[in-house]
Amino acid sequence: MENEKNKNDKKHYYDVKVETFVPAVFHYKILAKNPEEAEQMVKNKLPDKIDYFPNKRKKMHDVVLKIYDSGTIILRLIRHFVK
Repeated sequence: MENEKNKNDKKHYYDVKVETFVPAVFHYKILAKNPEEAEQMVKNKLPDKIDYFPNKRKKMHDVVLKIYDSGTIILRLIRHFVK
């Protein structure tokens, strides 16, 4: 019982990428218990890195949030926000 509780409380690093209608991708490194908690923590944190793509345009108001395990390409969560 106590082993399961410790397993659930364990935090992992997640790489979070936010693609916006601005030609840029915002990168975050978040320490959280699960991808949903990492999604909430992005709102209160400044990005660690910003990649600009001056020749690339996204659809207006199309925001995509992608959460990966840190250092991997394993996609844990993806959310599309359309206004």
